[in-house]
Amino acid sequence: MISGFTIYNDDILDRDMPSKQFCFDIDDTISDLMGLVINEYNKKYNTSYSLDDIETWDFWGKFGTWSYILRELVTQKDLYSKMLPFEKTKEIIDGLKDKYQILFVTSRFTNAVDLTKAWFDQNEIFYDSIHFDWYKSYFAKLFHIEYFVDDSLENSIKIAKNSDKTKVFLLDKPWNRDKEINRLIENDIFTKEQVEHAMKKITRITSINEIPNLIKMKNIKNSLKIK
Repeated sequence: MISGFTIYNDDILDRDMPSKQFCFDIDDTISDLMGLVINEYNKKYNTSYSLDDIETWDFWGKFGTWSYILRELVTQKDLYSKMLPFEKTKEIIDGLKDKYQILFVTSRFTNAVDLTKAWFDQNEIFYDSIHFDWYKSYFAKLFHIEYFVDDSLENSIKIAKNSDKTKVFLLDKPWNRDKEINRLIENDIFTKEQVEHAMKKITRITSINEIPNLIKMKNIKNSLKIK
C-alpha cells in the first residue's frame, strides 16, 4: 500500500493557522460510503442487506462466494463521487476551523486522489490538508494530533494505544461494536487488556454533530463497554 501522498489546500495561503489539529477519516465518518455500497450490492443481486448486517470490519465472508464483489464495490472510484456528506458536516467543520487545523486521513488508494479533491470541492467541505495514509496511529503520533475521528475500531484502538495526547472519537457503526471487539481479541490483534486500556481514551459518538459540545467538556467520559 502506498502512504504519504497529501493534498494541500492552496486557497488558504493567508490563513492564520491554528496550532492544534483536528483530524477526520473520510469514508463513513463524514460521508456515507457503506450505505451506498450496500444499496449497489442489493440492486445488483436482488438482496436486502442493510448496514446492520455489517457487524465486523472483516465482513467479506458475510456475503459468501460474492464477497469479492462487495470488496470491489468498496473500492470502486465512481462510488466516491456519488457519496453524500452526512448532515451538517460542512457546518461542523466550518465551526472548528478557527481553532484547529482541519486534516483528513484516508486509506483510499492514491488513484482516487483527483476524485477525492473534486468531492471536497463540490461539497464545499473545508480542509487544510488531505493525507492518503494507511498508518493512522503513526500519523496521529507523528503530527501530535489533538483529536481524531474514525469509524474503524481497530484504528481507534491503535491511535489511543500509541498516541497518549490524541483524544479519539469513534463514530458508532454496526461494524465497531461487540463482534468487532471479539474479532480483534480472538485474532490476537490486541489483548483484552490492551483493548480495555485504549477504550478509556475513546469516546463513542453517533454523529460528528456531537463534537462541538464534547470538546467543551473538561472531561470526556468514556462511552464504550467491554463485555
